[in-house]
Amino acid sequence: MNKLQGIQSSICFLLGLIFIHCTPSKQLTNNTSQPAPTTIIFQQLTCNNLSESMMGFGTSNDETLLLAYFINEKNGVIQQWNSEYQVFDEEIKLVELADTIQLPMGFHRLLLVLVEQDTERTIEQLDGLIRTNLDFDKLPFVYKIKMQEALKDDDFLDAQVLKVEDLKSTQQVTFWGMQLFDEFEYLLDITVVW
Repeated sequence: MNKLQGIQSSICFLLGLIFIHCTPSKQLTNNTSQPAPTTIIFQQLTCNNLSESMMGFGTSNDETLLLAYFINEKNGVIQQWNSEYQVFDEEIKLVELADTIQLPMGFHRLLLVLVEQDTERTIEQLDGLIRTNLDFDKLPFVYKIKMQEALKDDDFLDAQVLKVEDLKSTQQVTFWGMQLFDEFEYLLDITVVW
């Protein structure tokens, strides 16, 4: 009986190996039936807490700039978008953006950067500083200290990275942190169309 059980075990083991070897393996590429997104709409930016609201120290208003970088893993930034400067204060807490962007083919990640402007730099100058100092290859890790040193008097508030496969039809992106001992929070509502 012992010998028979040993033979049966060996046959089961061999059949298992054959089955595993003959089973097609999953491909590493994403073969979902969902097409790539075609459009993104930045709906609105809401301020829940200003970055310059400390009593006696801050200006009690934030002049913010939202930048978006559409990134392809091989080619880097393939498209860039930015809002106009938006001013938030104790009375203005929500700004309607309603900007519709046709998405580039082949982007893998979307980097969203929120900056608070304190200087007279143009949007193009801030964009250039961000592109020069942000290591796009190391996303989603954003080196806030390095970025803040590069922007000097302008404030690098926060950055968020969204992978194309994680995008939802509607979603909210949170920018949160501390800037010079003052907590801030902004919410960006976006809509994605396939």
